[in-house]
Amino acid sequence: QLDLHASADGTRASTLRFTFGPQGVGAVACSNLVIAVGAKLVVNADAYTGTASIIPLIRFEAKTGDFAPADVTITGTRNWELRTTATGLWLRRESGTVILVN
Repeated sequence: QLDLHASADGTRASTLRFTFGPQGVGAVACSNLVIAVGAKLVVNADAYTGTASIIPLIRFEAKTGDFAPADVTITGTRNWELRTTATGLWLRRESGTVILVN
């Protein structure tokens, strides 16, 4: 189990940090992920030079709570967004808009 806590008054909160190397970062795996209100996620993808468009950050079997958008910081040379599925938190590179011309 991975518990990310926060104090009721907001003065202390767990921060989970991922710092990418050129090929990315290893994922955390847990059976149960618990995210308290105020817990923070910080992802530094500045050094990433790989080509993957989806990178797993946390794999879980069950999850309670979510990171608030204001509590998520993602930096890097590309535009990334955090995605949540039934089994994990993933970093997804924004691919832009595709326009098909006939």
